[in-house]
Amino acid sequence: MQRTFAAMKELESGSIANPDEGRMVGHYWLRNPSLAPTPEIRKEIEEAVAKCIDFSRQIHDGTVLPHPAGPLPVFW
Repeated sequence: MQRTFAAMKELESGSIANPDEGRMVGHYWLRNPSLAPTPEIRKEIEEAVAKCIDFSRQIHDGTVLPHPAGPLPVFW
């Protein structure tokens, strides 16, 4: 259990979890941006979440409406 918690702490701190691609794994930062390893990443997450919340609010209050012609066709 000690090793598991230590490994989890490393991932939360931004260690490279995918060495082939050289990137961090931080999907859990989306639920808790304070865990992000840098202020820049935290800010990006908080801004993106705020934009999603605002967009959702606009849909619910009728500011954003569907296109008058209906949904666009899907070509795949």
